[in-house]
Amino acid sequence: MNDRQTPFIHPATPKKLIREFRKCKYKYHDLARARGVNVYHIYQLIHHGKLPSNPNIRKMLFIRPRRNRENGRPAPPAGVARAASLLTGGKPPVPPRPEHWRWWHSLDKASRDRIIERLYEHAKELDH
Repeated sequence: MNDRQTPFIHPATPKKLIREFRKCKYKYHDLARARGVNVYHIYQLIHHGKLPSNPNIRKMLFIRPRRNRENGRPAPPAGVARAASLLTGGKPPVPPRPEHWRWWHSLDKASRDRIIERLYEHAKELDH
């Protein structure tokens, strides 16, 4: 990339980060070193507009913390939210399995092994 050409910058990129990117002469690695984050997060945000979910990385990239929709407080860490959901109601209900899954697991192990062996032999015949 020559000096006159600027890379594509996604509209979701914070203005402060764009200014720092410009100071680093549009070099992803230099910006990552300056902000103290992995280059992956810098590239994903600037080029694709993908926001990191880690609150520490969000802070380093000038992105506001995530908010709960109900009361406007920052979202709790993932482990705390999971523990709270287990305390209040347990695991969410498991959706029913598809018919082919139920059929396959209704067979005994020997039957499943025979079917797999036949399919393997058939695939070998097709290759030769």
